[in-house]
Amino acid sequence: MSLPDLLALLTTSINNLTAQYASAGHALPSLDTPYDSKSPAETFRLGNPAVVDATKEIIAAASQIIVAVRDPVVGLFLSAHSFNVPACLRVASELNVPEILREAREQGASAEKIASYSGVDAGLLERVLRLLATHHIFREIGPGIFTNNRVSSAMDKGKSVKDLLERPGERFSEPQSGRAAHVEFLADECFRSASVLADTMRDPKASTPLLQAFNQPPTANLFSFLETSPARLGRFSIAMDVTMTTNQLADGYPWVNLATGDKKLVVDVGAGMGGYIMGVARQLGSSDKIEFVIQDREKTVVKARKNWEEHLPEVVTKGLVKFEPQDFFNAQPSRSAPVSVFVLRHILHNWPNAKATQILRRLRDAASAETQLLIIDRVVRPASLVESAHPEIVESIPGAKLAPAPAPLLPNWGVAGQMMYHYDLTMHNLLGATERTVDGFVALLRGAGWELVRIHRDPHASQSSNLVARPLL
Repeated sequence: MSLPDLLALLTTSINNLTAQYASAGHALPSLDTPYDSKSPAETFRLGNPAVVDATKEIIAAASQIIVAVRDPVVGLFLSAHSFNVPACLRVASELNVPEILREAREQGASAEKIASYSGVDAGLLERVLRLLATHHIFREIGPGIFTNNRVSSAMDKGKSVKDLLERPGERFSEPQSGRAAHVEFLADECFRSASVLADTMRDPKASTPLLQAFNQPPTANLFSFLETSPARLGRFSIAMDVTMTTNQLADGYPWVNLATGDKKLVVDVGAGMGGYIMGVARQLGSSDKIEFVIQDREKTVVKARKNWEEHLPEVVTKGLVKFEPQDFFNAQPSRSAPVSVFVLRHILHNWPNAKATQILRRLRDAASAETQLLIIDRVVRPASLVESAHPEIVESIPGAKLAPAPAPLLPNWGVAGQMMYHYDLTMHNLLGATERTVDGFVALLRGAGWELVRIHRDPHASQSSNLVARPLL
């Protein structure tokens, strides 16, 4: 590892980033100012490939430099201490600190003032917020006085403090509140489950970490556990729906081309609130060439219908979307017309291979020779330079092979691509499941009668990819 090479890459990437913003007439968003997802600078950041690439290189190089120069023992201990960050994030979100500080404006608020809304210990809250501020989440602008910054304000649930306190059951009712719901879910169910990972690994008879952490019976699972608490279930639903409420990888599947000729049938299996398909319907505009079916548990389907009636009522009125209670482990309903596309968005990563195979076989049984399967999931990259144990297979699938990060960075972009590895272990801790590599998807699909034919990989190297499969004949 060469520090001068890392520094050169870091310097070049910073220069590229600043030049991109300058050429577009935008200022680089300041860490000290609140986050505004609708600002031109933020929109530019997400939509410009050169900015995305430069950002990824800066994160990867800077983090690798830190690891290279820091005392390894200190680095090890800091990593072991990092559990305090999600614990403190949960405190901040549940006590509505971002909203209190938003209303306090630039002058901020003291820990005593913030604590007065909930009655918690002000001294302890000050220490919680100081740790977060040290991690660039909130700012401490005077001893014990805090204000929001770009990171902390991203947790703002978009409601007044008065509303949050008077109607705590409606904390996540605003569209932007999904980010806070996601943070709380990660810092609560996911964090507590991770704490017993080692215990369950050493005990071959143990249930999943989630069931052990929350003292649930071995016959339970994440979904049955959530259904015992309306508050947890509601938070989870909002947290999951916010991950992709639009067709994020619009060019990952040719929906526009599909909406030609005869009417097509698209079935979104385990669709939740139907946010992804709603994004597709919006993309197609007034097209009536595709009929959508939203499948999920009965309670979820009822909520999905209400969601569509509120946000896209014209599609419901035209009869272009139907809502179908369905357990995806059971046989698909018989239909008068073949299904053109089955969609599995963030479904397979919820299940170990045996269960995932069962889901896929049910769809294969209901597929025609022309049916396609669209899988929206993360594709995990090994940290090694060689991405597959079967390179000849990967070479034959468009989009399956990704170029490694530039040396001397880790081939998988290191910390800049770490999100997928966090989610991989989270899937295990919650469900005994997994995020899969390309090799994992190829083997899983073949075992269930499908053939992987194309992958549209996410350029951010952390979000979902679109995988397209067809029936093995």
